[in-house]
Amino acid sequence: MIVNSQQISSPIVGGVIVAYYPEEVQFLNVVKAALNEVDFLVLVNNSETPIEIDKQHVLVGKDNKHLDIIENGENFGIAKALNIGLEDLIKKGCTHFLMLDQDSLVPHAMVKHLLETLDVINTDNNVAAIGPAYFNSRLNKYAPFIQFGNWTLKKIKVNSQPKIIEAHFLISSGTLLTLDAVNNVGLMEESLFIDYVDTEWCFRAIAKGYKLFGFSGVVMEHALGDAPLVLFGKQFPMHSPLRHYYLVRNALSLLKKSYIPINWRFIVFWRMFRSFVFYSLLPTNRFEHLSKMFEGMVDGIQGKLGKYKSNA
Repeated sequence: MIVNSQQISSPIVGGVIVAYYPEEVQFLNVVKAALNEVDFLVLVNNSETPIEIDKQHVLVGKDNKHLDIIENGENFGIAKALNIGLEDLIKKGCTHFLMLDQDSLVPHAMVKHLLETLDVINTDNNVAAIGPAYFNSRLNKYAPFIQFGNWTLKKIKVNSQPKIIEAHFLISSGTLLTLDAVNNVGLMEESLFIDYVDTEWCFRAIAKGYKLFGFSGVVMEHALGDAPLVLFGKQFPMHSPLRHYYLVRNALSLLKKSYIPINWRFIVFWRMFRSFVFYSLLPTNRFEHLSKMFEGMVDGIQGKLGKYKSNA
């Protein structure tokens, strides 16, 4: 559904939270915080069992139209779930879209600050998205903003001074998209299912002439990945073997995208290769990781996308 974004006068913000068997108490707090920041909120449930939420408990001072729950009945993947939520919010007349994970607690006035910053930088209507700084609670440190250099990643550290930083990639959770970008860039690529969904969309937006920005004046806490792997006193991000399947497969899928510069594709390949070697050697269940990553490599080369299906 295409809406004429040039006729928009005041922002109407819709939020979409993708859920997959969320922890009840934590999820309730996430929903409450999000409702304080957006005009409309859609919960898209990828679990097989329905979400139990007392709307009257969370909708303090708002009526039922501000919160929708869409039950998929199965795991459609994060890309399709986001698209379902975005399409629902577009129909509601939203002009901006806040994407959230089920464990992402939105700080007070985050959307207000992102909108104000967006208003300053989007003078040419060429900004696709803006996101906050992230504090990774699993690694106990701030995640840098990312720019792609000629052949390597540039990591822009976050400090205490609020800064507007151009980025080439934004984590989906906490990112605020503009309607103009969604209309022209399109929705998320559903065939990727989970990993690299945000990366692919960001690359596609940049290829269409849009820019992405991070604003370090707002910080959102986010638990990225599973419990970290500790080696020589240093923490490394950790994922399940199945997630490593998607990471390898979808990285190879990105290498085939003609709109991504060749040097950026090399960076994606090199980071995938390093991860392949690292996680096939060091975790205690290294053979499970190696097996799943090898499956991901085979499927990625063959172009087999969508939800994981065992090759055995």
